[in-house]
Amino acid sequence: MTAYGSLNDMGTSSSGNPQGSAGTIAWVEPGSRPRIVIDNRTNGANNGTLGSDLPSSNGETLRTIKNFDIALKNSGRLYLRSNVTIWDVSLESSNTKIFLNGYTLFIRSKAHKNRAGWKGSVDTGTGGQIIWKPTGFTVNVH
Repeated sequence: MTAYGSLNDMGTSSSGNPQGSAGTIAWVEPGSRPRIVIDNRTNGANNGTLGSDLPSSNGETLRTIKNFDIALKNSGRLYLRSNVTIWDVSLESSNTKIFLNGYTLFIRSKAHKNRAGWKGSVDTGTGGQIIWKPTGFTVNVH
């Protein structure tokens, strides 16, 4: 199952017509944490700025995503729009990026503490930070 970003009506990423950003797929398997995958597919389908907002503008609540894993792939972009708590996030390609926009991303898992294993990058904005809180203690990354 995929929900890649779209090319514009000229079939390229360079004409003046808008392109679609990556769709979001939530994988929910019995006995596992739900996983959100943001994948822009490396095909020129976006100009490196289109992405997914968290929380989205479709009314999801922050409570519904606190136990989710999020995976960014192939130019996937994640833009925080408020302080958010999730279980874990992975940046699986070097061209993925999280934009904190001055907000705080709280991560409850130890799996990627201090960005271990992340291939992509983080833009904190002014004052943005990532805080790992797996077992009640706090590790700040600025």
